Amino acid sequence: MARTARLSSSLIVSTALDLVDRHGVDALTMRALARALGADPMAVYRHVRDKEALLGALCDAVLADLDRFDPDRPWRGQLERFAWQLRDSLAARPSLAAVLAGAPVTPAALALTQQAVVLMTGQGVPLDVAAGGLATVFAYVIGFAVTEASLPDPAEGRDELRRAALHHLGDPETEPPHLDTALRLVEQPADFGFGLELILEGLERRVPPTGSSRDADGS
Repeated sequence: MARTARLSSSLIVSTALDLVDRHGVDALTMRALARALGADPMAVYRHVRDKEALLGALCDAVLADLDRFDPDRPWRGQLERFAWQLRDSLAARPSLAAVLAGAPVTPAALALTQQAVVLMTGQGVPLDVAAGGLATVFAYVIGFAVTEASLPDPAEGRDELRRAALHHLGDPETEPPHLDTALRLVEQPADFGFGLELILEGLERRVPPTGSSRDADGS
């Protein structure tokens, strides 16, 4: 068993993230974490108050791992990059998406917000548009990730979805046109990039011409 003196907040968080990556949030308990650390559970509690605080620390770590906003690069490309990075991070650990949706504001979230607002307002974006736009993008990414995590495995769920659809349509002998298309929309959320593009284009329409940027890659 590892000596508890070697425990640190960063080690606890990285080990907890590894557990979430392999087994999901539901499997993350203070006992399981202590076992993975080779430590006594009470030693872990000396570094983290409870599971709620631990989950908050995990959310903070995920956000802190994202690239910082650069005030010298166009705002639209950087906001797009932020959205994709967060989406990819949550796709790698889908059970954490719902936790992040309900998590309190963390230091990393505050830092990212401040960087983004400074970036956008410095390039002519009105403050209310910058704040509202960032909140909208964040909510979109989280909502998309939560929805994606809740969907059944397409290989296992497609037949069940088809049976349910035909049952509710009332005529199992007659398959309506475009049913396959409709089932695909049920099985998986709309393309992430398409929705993100709509949000970013809507934001640009609210920005005076001098604050507009079509540079999608942030360079």
